[in-house]
Amino acid sequence: MALTTQQIRNNAVDGDSTARIAVLLVQYARAVFAEDGGTANHAERVAFARAVVANPEALARQWVWYLLTDSGITTGLDVQLTAAITAAWNTMAGV
Repeated sequence: MALTTQQIRNNAVDGDSTARIAVLLVQYARAVFAEDGGTANHAERVAFARAVVANPEALARQWVWYLLTDSGITTGLDVQLTAAITAAWNTMAGV
């Protein structure tokens, strides 16, 4: 079951959750940097990865609400957050 609105709110304003998302964004950015240049939307994906690495905390604060409302987030475990980041990366990159 997805997080309730209260759980989403509590996690979104919790600095620890945002910090965890910042770390996970940087980890995924590293994977994007390693992608084949022929990957669809690679330039946009890399541009967003650079923005993440330049200021992960700010990007985490911008996207925390969006990521926590992913229906796959049921407990806030890193594996679920990583899946949400993976699914949303192109959206976050503006693709």
